[in-house]
Amino acid sequence: MQSGSKLSLGTFIAVRNADNKTSRDYFQISPIEDYISKMVLAHNDRIVLPTMADKKTWYAINGVKLFHDMLTKSKRTEIQTPTGVQTLFVDSDIYSYSDDTLNSFADYLLDEFNAIEEYYANKSQVEQNPNLRIDNYHGKIKNGKMDNSGNGAYFRYFSSIKMRNDDGSFSYVPLNQLLWSWSKFDYDNNQNQMLTRLK
Repeated sequence: MQSGSKLSLGTFIAVRNADNKTSRDYFQISPIEDYISKMVLAHNDRIVLPTMADKKTWYAINGVKLFHDMLTKSKRTEIQTPTGVQTLFVDSDIYSYSDDTLNSFADYLLDEFNAIEEYYANKSQVEQNPNLRIDNYHGKIKNGKMDNSGNGAYFRYFSSIKMRNDDGSFSYVPLNQLLWSWSKFDYDNNQNQMLTRLK
């Protein structure tokens, strides 16, 4: 969210013709008008919610800064010159987003990691108090042990990530497969080492 901003919900009711002061509701506008309207809202940092088939309106959330980056092969680089720091755009061999967008995605990844870490920090408490267990979030508890079937133990959006190797090639790191294997090992061997592994 933008600093100090509040979320608000806007309602799209109609497209107004400024020339003849008439308007048309959602069922009367063309698919092009629908597309352009939603594109303008997104450009103005509004998240457009899905429209139900039988509704004449749709909603947009305001108060969140959206990304407006284009994929580019130009990379912004700052270099030190005798006259000071200079910003240059250097061509790269791969397409990339801006540093702001990449930092936001890195923050999303960190938020998911922190949620997984919190899940394992509270796991033994839930095992001792099964009434704290939340369906689908926690695993099933049998004989005082929770299995690794809970969704809270895994990444939701970053199930794997693409990493650049030392030789410049790329490979995928299956994060959720690693978490599943480690937690299964703990479950089968009556251990609880996940927090240590995540550090």
